[in-house]
Amino acid sequence: MIAARLFPKSVLSLVFSCLVLAAFCAAAAHAQTLQDNEQRCGDDNAAPDLQIGACTALIQSGQMTNANLAIAFYNRGNGYDAKGQYDLAIADCTQALQLAPNDPESLMNRGNACRSKQQYDRA
Repeated sequence: MIAARLFPKSVLSLVFSCLVLAAFCAAAAHAQTLQDNEQRCGDDNAAPDLQIGACTALIQSGQMTNANLAIAFYNRGNGYDAKGQYDLAIADCTQALQLAPNDPESLMNRGNACRSKQQYDRA
């Protein structure tokens, strides 16, 4: 066995242990991700980047109902708005409205983002 001659068994054992530990940590993190992301996505007091990241993970998860997907787009739009990224906020509010057309908050937030861009007619 070539590997056994190049590396002592202790080194191979350590590398294997690290790989197993990394796989375990990834699995544990994945198990908590959905719940953690739901919490961060809905937390308007979270740092905008954390909120945006959590909402993006939820949107991409493929596990959300249309109603919850609309909420995730709405919340991510709030995060983008807080960062002054109004085009992204408008896009997310528009997506939320496509999923939940009767949601007045998404409509209001899209209008606020348009106003921030001085697009008064669109607002």
